[in-house]
Amino acid sequence: MKGMIISIDAITALSIVVLVFSMFYLTVAATNTHVAALKYAHLMAADTLTQIDTVTCAEAESASGNDISGICQSPWDQSSLLSEIARRNYPNNEGLILKTIDRMIPDQYGYSIEVYTPGPAPGTGSWASYFNSSGVSPSLHYGVNEYKLMASAEKVVAIDIEPWSAVNPYCYFSCTGDADNNKCAYPCTEDIVSTLNIGSHKVALVRLSVYI
Repeated sequence: MKGMIISIDAITALSIVVLVFSMFYLTVAATNTHVAALKYAHLMAADTLTQIDTVTCAEAESASGNDISGICQSPWDQSSLLSEIARRNYPNNEGLILKTIDRMIPDQYGYSIEVYTPGPAPGTGSWASYFNSSGVSPSLHYGVNEYKLMASAEKVVAIDIEPWSAVNPYCYFSCTGDADNNKCAYPCTEDIVSTLNIGSHKVALVRLSVYI
């Protein structure tokens, strides 16, 4: 009888130890999974911003099989997709967002786009909401709200305000080869100075947040 009591105590103690270690393992595993999910969402946001900032409207429209044609029109066709999205306010940017970012984010995630607006003094600026997929019915992410996690990425972008087309910065003349009269033809009347204009721009900070 005494041996039986000792065995029950040992089994009970072992069960408690196993339970404690199991709970500890599950807690650590759940924390690591949460961190990994946040990291994945952050990388997704960062990669998306980088990709649409390195592709111009002209390049996107010329790609085979897309339907972005007509969204970016001259003289903004040399602007990056991110610059064009930030240049417009909602709902003017909706069509471009739905045909770019909306298709790049997995359907189970939602996302929002914000642009930082500086204040009159340092530290007084605020984030202005430019788009949130959860409330836009044409979006593939419509109705997906933040319940578990959110991660963001930010990128500085140059927004075209009044882009101007580049022109040849040089003027030249060429002779006709008439040795008798030494006649020369002048194909342009501009001075031999640079006439390259880059247009008017402003710098903005854009934040893309991905949530689930």
